[in-house]
Amino acid sequence: MRNISLKFKKVWKSAFVFASLSFLIVTVTQAQDLVEGKTLFKSKCASCHALDHESTGPALTPKLNELDEAWAIK
Repeated sequence: MRNISLKFKKVWKSAFVFASLSFLIVTVTQAQDLVEGKTLFKSKCASCHALDHESTGPALTPKLNELDEAWAIK
């Protein structure tokens, strides 16, 4: 019985480490996407569009509220 308990602890520990590393990798990747998106918006879009008021182009917040989130992420 003790042998099974030790094997279970090893498997549980390995699964926990794997899950933790997976979570960290996903979080870092999402943070990089956020930074890249912000940089892209500033370099390509911000000259004509603002989020909350009309500029040369239309305000984006009202339009983003109408659209599906998946469209905005594309």
